[in-house]
Amino acid sequence: LVSEFEDAEINDQIDALEYLLSKGQGAPENRGGWLVKAINDCYSSPRGFKSRKQVEEEARAKDAKAKVREQAQQIRDARAIAKEASSKAAHEAEAQQVADFLGSLSDPRRREIEMEALKSSPLTRGRLGGGEGSMLRKSIIHQHVLKLLKQKNNGMEILV
Repeated sequence: LVSEFEDAEINDQIDALEYLLSKGQGAPENRGGWLVKAINDCYSSPRGFKSRKQVEEEARAKDAKAKVREQAQQIRDARAIAKEASSKAAHEAEAQQVADFLGSLSDPRRREIEMEALKSSPLTRGRLGGGEGSMLRKSIIHQHVLKLLKQKNNGMEILV
């Protein structure tokens, strides 16, 4: 048999026999005779059988898919980090603009703008709640000043 058939054909039939034996059902009683006949008659593979080559190719394909998924996740993570950094930088620049604007005002004018912001906010409902350092108060004033700066950039005059 070795001189008449390729090694791959023989090895495939040996693997098929091992597969049948591992399953228990349908395993031949005369293993040697079955193997000779399987090689001579080129038996087709048993249902569910995969050759070593097929198993290795499937494993390589699975590894390649996993690698692609991992790379795609790394790209998504990098984009998310970059977006977060960009957002943080934009927020910090915005906060600096507000601080610079408020710092450029006289104390009475700054207080006037802060009171205007608090009175006009639907969050305070016309009341001037929140302590001097409350986050809500700071946020309301911040948003109001941004609106004023936007108006200034659009050509509208702000009395400083």
